[in-house]
Amino acid sequence: PYDFTYMKPHKKSASTGVYMPSVLKEDIELIIAIDSSGSISDEEYAQFLTEVTAIVLQYPQVKGTLLICDAKIQNVIELDASFDPYSVHGGGYGGTSSIPVYEWIEKEKDNNIKLLIYFTDGWIDIPESTPPFPTIWVVTPQGDTSVVERMPNAIVIKMED
Repeated sequence: PYDFTYMKPHKKSASTGVYMPSVLKEDIELIIAIDSSGSISDEEYAQFLTEVTAIVLQYPQVKGTLLICDAKIQNVIELDASFDPYSVHGGGYGGTSSIPVYEWIEKEKDNNIKLLIYFTDGWIDIPESTPPFPTIWVVTPQGDTSVVERMPNAIVIKMED
């Protein structure tokens, strides 16, 4: 996500007498949620954290927050270049609901985010109202996509074995 601006001309072009725009990097606020319910295996949880690490490394300009949630928010971690997946402690291992994540985003971020990425097995409660931002549901290979596919403004991705 880049744009160009003449508000601050490109420094190297000024010496030629031609003013070119400089690159304006857009900061993106991203929320990533991981399902930590009892139906998520240790292997699936580790795979979720591997994917989160890849996102953080691939897109360093993205500001993000990681939410660990079963039926309630268990952990909130700010994502940056120093993110260490080994320091993430799950918790909960109870029921599954995405509603606390949407409530947290509304309360803490005032729904002012660009995207929610939610890692789950698909056995999850979803909100009745449509959130004002898209949700990418990343579902485990053996997971069920039927619930999350019904949600408006959602993209469903099934992980491969």
